[in-house]
Amino acid sequence: MSLDRLIAPQANAIQQLDLLEMESLTLNNGVPVKVLNHGTAELIEFEIIFKAGSRFQTEPLVSNFANLLFLEGNSKFTSKEINDGLDFYGSFFNVEVVKDFSSLKVYTLKKYLKEVLKIITPSLNSATFPENEFQILLNNKRSKFKVQSEKVDFKCRQIFTESLFKNGSYGQIAHLTDYDHLTLEKVKQFYLDYYTKGYQILMAGHIDNTVIDCFNEAFDGLPYELEPNAVVYSEGQMVKGNIFEEKEGAIQSALRVGRSMFNMDHEDFTKMKFVSTLLGGYFGSRLMMNIREDKGYTYGIGSGMIAYENSGVFLIASEVGGDVCADALKEVYFEIDRLKTEKVSDDEIALVKNFMLGSLLRSLDGPFDLMEAYKQVMLSDKKYKYYQDLVETINNMTAEDVMEMSQKYLNKEDLLEVVAGKL
Repeated sequence: MSLDRLIAPQANAIQQLDLLEMESLTLNNGVPVKVLNHGTAELIEFEIIFKAGSRFQTEPLVSNFANLLFLEGNSKFTSKEINDGLDFYGSFFNVEVVKDFSSLKVYTLKKYLKEVLKIITPSLNSATFPENEFQILLNNKRSKFKVQSEKVDFKCRQIFTESLFKNGSYGQIAHLTDYDHLTLEKVKQFYLDYYTKGYQILMAGHIDNTVIDCFNEAFDGLPYELEPNAVVYSEGQMVKGNIFEEKEGAIQSALRVGRSMFNMDHEDFTKMKFVSTLLGGYFGSRLMMNIREDKGYTYGIGSGMIAYENSGVFLIASEVGGDVCADALKEVYFEIDRLKTEKVSDDEIALVKNFMLGSLLRSLDGPFDLMEAYKQVMLSDKKYKYYQDLVETINNMTAEDVMEMSQKYLNKEDLLEVVAGKL
């Protein structure tokens, strides 16, 4: 039977997800591990996650520098030996710091796992933090910060974050003077407090008993404590209204409109994620069609929901021409008001559902993507059932739900507006 290319394939709605769950186990020294044994390729990804995000630091920059420096030498290897060794075995790594955690992610061939772990694991309890590496990083970061500080998007993001969680754990930002106050001793102490205890490991790929044996051997003798030092979380106080930061000679203006919200545990999180997608979460969204396609004020504008462990954010962000910034903001509020007063069509609801469900499937394609998706679930103490609940909530969304969520959470008096550049 020949294929008739004039007939489109049948489209089927996504009603259920059948996902492979991660297995839980514990290494001999007590470190908790989540394993996703999936795939036949001899490639392994593992990620060590530390309760060492920026909200745990008492001063700006400390968590970031600890994350960037703890692999720059340990009791057994110099910085050069670590990097040359990983390169020799065809392995590579990424480090990351976000609000609630920091991590070390490593990709390696299974046959070289034992050697790679020998290079990395000493940094979990005996990182040396060489003074010269610290000074080089400090100078580079200070120079980049000066350059970034001249950009309106950077200014806008800094002010928005600080104002959204004013005096709170998530509102801490860095200023140029903070680079003058940062010391290597402060970085070392943060490492001792948060990197040598309380971490967990995620791994995905072709995982068998030989892989687990490699980890047990590498972590044998490493002291491990279940929890890092306790840190009191502070919500802070959100600033509302308008903030304008002028930059002389600016051609572009950066704008952000949003508010502090709730995390993934809240019953309305997915519903608001749907609303934010409809408003500005994909190329055919209302903000894009109005402010980019119709008005030509920007190359791109978007909205979204961000989830933290203890809070969340609804955010609209863009850069527009300085001479049209005020008009662009009027259109932003016009589109928000439409959601609150006009019923969304069934066709648009269906379009957003298809986009969100299709994006979800793409994000779960393969063991490494699946592990990344599960990481967000596990770090928020939710269960694997979250993704099935997500599908059900998206499929059940109605025009009435969109209007209800918009009226409940998108009132102008509850929003923070920040503009940097020219207004």
